[in-house]
Amino acid sequence: MRELLGASAIAAFLSATPAHADAGQEAYDKGQYGIALDYWRPLAEQGVATAEFGLGLIYETGRGVKQDFPTALVWYQKAADQGLADAQCAVGAMYSKGRGVPVDVVKAVALYRMAAEQGNVHGEVNLGGMYIYGRGVPQDYVMAAYWYGKAADAGNSLGRADLALLYLTGRGIQKDISEAAILYRQAAEAGDLVGENGLGVLYQKGLGVPQDYNLALSWYRKSAEQGDPDAASNLGIMYSRGEGIPQDLDQARTWLRKAARQGNNNAILELRRLGEQLP
Repeated sequence: MRELLGASAIAAFLSATPAHADAGQEAYDKGQYGIALDYWRPLAEQGVATAEFGLGLIYETGRGVKQDFPTALVWYQKAADQGLADAQCAVGAMYSKGRGVPVDVVKAVALYRMAAEQGNVHGEVNLGGMYIYGRGVPQDYVMAAYWYGKAADAGNSLGRADLALLYLTGRGIQKDISEAAILYRQAAEAGDLVGENGLGVLYQKGLGVPQDYNLALSWYRKSAEQGDPDAASNLGIMYSRGEGIPQDLDQARTWLRKAARQGNNNAILELRRLGEQLP
């Protein structure tokens, strides 16, 4: 399950905040974390929600300060209490992951819902994920599709990729492989690693697009190079079996080991088939 923490949301969020946050954002984006901290702290202490959120980010990521989840949570919570949707999403993720606080998925769902009901795409994606896996709510693919759809309609690439899988499998929504292909392509072209892997699967299988092993290989590689274990596994298996491309066991082992180190079961099984020791 992909959950957006404060660190994941910062660029999209701060670019839309009032001018007083621009200097903090600019410093943070340049890696000048001490300057960002000095800028945000006095504003946060005056109760400026966007600066409270920025300070929470600093402590969550440990950039410019020692990483401190409880302190990050304090600042995120202050901003969330003022109704800042991205802060509500960040606090929800802290509860979901158990960062600075015991895991509480029910509270995480409540916070994601607050953010989602304000139209926050990060909250919508995270809430959809909670419905997919039945974390803090009963598993409900229809509700997952609803919230992913809202994020997708707003142009969010994560929402598009996650909704594409539901269209592909027909869970919670009428199965539509053509729509899945459209959504995966939109997400992939925006650089989303799950979208890239999904589009690779469609090209490999010839689902919703003409079968094209070279394009499958290309999209798998893009995703795998961003660290997606499923794509690394798919890429490794293509090389291992020479499916539509020349067999290359060295490339196969390289990608399968990367995927296996992240716990991908398909990669582990393929390495065993090749007689390889697990990494």
